[in-house]
Amino acid sequence: MPIRHLVVLMLENRSFDHLFGVLHQDNPDINGLTGAESNPASDGSQICVTFDANPVGDLKDPGHEFPDVEEQIYNGVPGTPSMSGFVRNFANYSDHPERIMKCFGADSLPVLRTLGRNFVLCDAWHSSVPGPTSPNRMFAHAATSNGSVLSDPAAWIKLKTIYEQLDEHGVSYRIYHNNGGSLLFSVDYLVDHQRGFVEYAHFADDCVRGDLPCYTFIEARYTWDGEFPPTDMHPDADVRDGENLVREVYEAIRGNDALWQSTLLLILFDEHGGIYDHVVPGPCAPTADVSHDPPFNFDRLGLRVPAIIVSPFAASRVSHQVFEHSSILATIRKLFLEGTGAPPLGREASAAAFDGELTLHAARTDNVELPRRASAPATAPASAADTVVHTRPAAADAPPTALAMEIVRHLAATLQRRMPNEAIPFDVEKIRTCRQAANFMSAARRQLAGIAQ
Repeated sequence: MPIRHLVVLMLENRSFDHLFGVLHQDNPDINGLTGAESNPASDGSQICVTFDANPVGDLKDPGHEFPDVEEQIYNGVPGTPSMSGFVRNFANYSDHPERIMKCFGADSLPVLRTLGRNFVLCDAWHSSVPGPTSPNRMFAHAATSNGSVLSDPAAWIKLKTIYEQLDEHGVSYRIYHNNGGSLLFSVDYLVDHQRGFVEYAHFADDCVRGDLPCYTFIEARYTWDGEFPPTDMHPDADVRDGENLVREVYEAIRGNDALWQSTLLLILFDEHGGIYDHVVPGPCAPTADVSHDPPFNFDRLGLRVPAIIVSPFAASRVSHQVFEHSSILATIRKLFLEGTGAPPLGREASAAAFDGELTLHAARTDNVELPRRASAPATAPASAADTVVHTRPAAADAPPTALAMEIVRHLAATLQRRMPNEAIPFDVEKIRTCRQAANFMSAARRQLAGIAQ
């Protein structure tokens, strides 16, 4: 089959059960939820999963750093993974810890559900690390996190990514981003070789022209910028805005038949974001690096995340194959670097490539149309237990998410390291709103452009 383009859209911080667990009730082949799954509350009562998650307003950035995930998996009993510590952990962050068990109902998420039902839904794709965004995204780009399980900008600096190998062998790639919103600007090699970075605003036109590289990685918008909302689905971003992004990407590719026939699209999430999932993460091949503080040998995976493989050569089916983010690199190597002698990176050699999920010998001729639906309303209702109503225009002046500030700090660290005599665009410690965070990212991106070769 003539796959000449691989496109990866990576979203943020939702577990498989949270988005897709309910589908088990219609299709028992999906490893999802029966509705009887529960976690203990502090008073000893059991909090069962429910299927009434709201598109916005339920979750205010649950804990998902390494110690949080350890508590979620083990619930204070080392060595005995029970997946029973989610309510206990979320009580450290919320007055409504029961909400961590809320999952989306059967009629929610029409875009993702349509794609999941019509193409390959992966119910055993795991994050690479039982921890936060930063090390998991490092695995998506390098199959290692250089021994870090933390949100550490320093771990990215000398990271040997797949992009460096693609450059070495003349294989094209692009990283579509929104105004500088990318942790990859922490990697020295990519700061010095920025030609692969392109604003996401160009993606649809590039698809119309059939002008996609061999490998495309798409970054969502990670914060309000005063005009456009975040599209990453990171709690408490409105998932409807994330669905709009998924639809945009799919329809841009699907709208050019020649491009569609030669493209493999992967839609997935970087980590579970502290949200309930019932499957115990399994073991994996350790990387050469270890973390000493906190101690971790990288010998077990993180929690499951939603993943959908989309292609005209993909049948409507469920895949139970265990994948993790190193599988992205294994697939890139199989499609574009085979025979070059380029050595696999990190854990990549033991990761399964996912192009094998394309089981059709002839391309499908049907056109899967995604549900049309208006953008999220100007005022989105909060959960019944909330007293605050989320007003979309005012959200740009709300405090930025932990992820947005992580990107800001990564960019600031890169500027301080690479341009020590240049003024930082803003005082990072004075950033208080999403709009300020977005302005910093944009200004930092312009400043970093002066470094590129």
